[in-house]
Formats: sequence, structure tokens, C-alpha cells
Amino acid sequence: MAFALIPTTFIAFISGFFYGFKVLPFVVLAYVLASVTGYFLAGFFDKGWVETELNKYQKAKRFITFFKEKPFSLVFLGRLSPFLPFAFMNIILRYLGVNFRTFFFAGTLGMLPRTAFFVWLGQSSQSLKDFVLSTDSNDWYRNGFTILLIMISIIGILAYFRKAVSK
Repeated sequence: MAFALIPTTFIAFISGFFYGFKVLPFVVLAYVLASVTGYFLAGFFDKGWVETELNKYQKAKRFITFFKEKPFSLVFLGRLSPFLPFAFMNIILRYLGVNFRTFFFAGTLGMLPRTAFFVWLGQSSQSLKDFVLSTDSNDWYRNGFTILLIMISIIGILAYFRKAVSK
């Protein structure tokens, strides 16, 4: 997961499918270890080059300045979204200068709802084939919750960007 070889939502779903909801603490621990690994590896490889390059662009510079003032909400929203690539977020957040404490706590809180949902979804699936091919109208919760997570994160991130760029 830290190296973007396996999607995190897939791990949560498969873990829930095979082991049920009791696996949630272990999946969260795996997510946290993967994100911390990605965070420190990004710091190891970048020596300020990315921020220097981004500062050449006025809108990017304003965003970085705004982001450094209030990083918690963007980290939280980025982790809440099942749409944003997990490993990419590890790298970008480190490059944007998020301190480790904020990265750790906001990231862990943000990934909890989606992780719990996908573990539960895996547990509640009778078979992978039935899950993928399901057209049952009673499965509205599956698509609805996923869409809700995506919408909350997208609207929040767009509002964040708009506010940052307008400053």
C-alpha cells in the first residue's frame, strides 16, 4: 500500500470479506504503517525541490501558504476520499510540508470511516461475484455511502483550494 502496489480500499474489502469486522484494527494499523512509510520515504527523496518548483507558480504558492496555516482539514479530507490515491497523498502531503503529527492524526481520523465501511462491505458480501454483479435495488447503501464519502471530500477539497487561491 505504501508503494501504490495494492489499493487500500481493496485491502479493506478483501480483509472484511475473509475475516469480518474483527480485522478492522489490523487494517487500520496496516494503513497507518503504510502511510508513515510513504511519508518518510517522500521526505528522504525530496530535499525541498518540489516546494521550490511549486513556488514558481503564483496560485500554487498561495495554496502552499494557506495549506501550511491549516493543514489538518485537507489531510483529513484527502484521507476520507476513497477516490484519491493513497500513496500519492502520502507523497504530496509530505512535499507540502505537513508536520508528522498532523499527518498522522488527521490522516488516521480521515481514513477510519472509509476503512470501516469497506471492511463492513467485504464482510456483508456473500461472494465476490455477487458483490461485483449486484443489481439489487436494496444495495443503495453501498453506492450511496461511497458517493457520499467522495462528495464530502471533493466539495471540502474544492472549497479549501478556492479559499487558498483567493487569498
